[in-house]
Amino acid sequence: MELVALQSVLPEIIALGASLVAISPQLPEHNRELAKHRNLTFEILPTSYVFKRGHSIRLALAGADRDHFTLLPGPAPTLHFHRDRAHPSHLDLPVIRP
Repeated sequence: MELVALQSVLPEIIALGASLVAISPQLPEHNRELAKHRNLTFEILPTSYVFKRGHSIRLALAGADRDHFTLLPGPAPTLHFHRDRAHPSHLDLPVIRP
């Protein structure tokens, strides 16, 4: 399994000053079980989430959230957001019906 192979070279990756995060199409619960079963010490992130009715999400933009993302070299990007009736902003998310 590729994830086990990645785990075996993780010390070398860390020694080089890097970190490892895997991306999986599985549900987060499955990823946690897999990591536990295979003794994986790196994070496995899902490619998607299912939000329960009434839950909310936060949108963080990498150019604007310097405390959570690595800063890019060079001048900071200029981001413009329209938040009025004449220029409404929106975020399109797929809706999956059960």
